Amino acid sequence: MNFKLILLTFVFSVHLAINSNAQIPLVYEVENTGATCDQPPLPAPKDLQNYPFLPDPFAWSDGCGRVQDFSDW
Repeated sequence: MNFKLILLTFVFSVHLAINSNAQIPLVYEVENTGATCDQPPLPAPKDLQNYPFLPDPFAWSDGCGRVQDFSDW
């Protein structure tokens, strides 16, 4: 009986704590597009490293060729 009372008190306390906190809105009036954020510094394409051991993301997995146009995706 004592265990049931403790369990019931715990469940009620958790339920009360969850419902008493501020509710997160599921829909916002304005979308945060990040337009006001500073653009991160990116390296120039000539400064990028080549990693030859990574697979070609445009090659077919069976080795029969590469993706040629958008419809192949």
